[in-house]
Amino acid sequence: KAADKEKENLERLREELLKYVDQIDHQLEEHYQTIQQFIETLISQKDIKKATQDNLQGFSQETIEVLNSMLHQASENKDEERLARLKQIVLVLQEAMQPPEEVALIEQFLDAPDEAAMEKMVEEQADKINQSFMEILGRLVTQIESQKQPEEAAEEDKATAERLQVLYKAALTISMKKNI
Repeated sequence: KAADKEKENLERLREELLKYVDQIDHQLEEHYQTIQQFIETLISQKDIKKATQDNLQGFSQETIEVLNSMLHQASENKDEERLARLKQIVLVLQEAMQPPEEVALIEQFLDAPDEAAMEKMVEEQADKINQSFMEILGRLVTQIESQKQPEEAAEEDKATAERLQVLYKAALTISMKKNI
């Protein structure tokens, strides 16, 4: 009798778990349908690029997964018009994920072989040393300085922080010369 009661309890528990799984599956399906409707709304717009840019906050990892699925499906169905419209969304997302030009320039300067080469590069690119560049560079320097680096911090991290300081000083010098 104890075994029968145990079996009944396990079967009841199994049924409850199956109900929960069904509920979760249903909720996920509704969520994915909502995402699909969001993407359908975007591709139905006359200006897909603008509509996507205006709704970037609506994109999540799940949205991108659904978009990829829709791209794959359009490709398999050889629906070139739909595929082209979906690709417009992808292009806007790729543009939005690109770091600002200033960040790429900072990375370029930090890749210089030595301090002298970095300072020379900064001088050669003086026209790109603007307020926005200085703000981003200043935030990076502040962020690195505010991070407590333990003694055992990687030498590479310390070297990068030092190079960032050198870059900041060189850029600040150029910026000040431009403002005189």
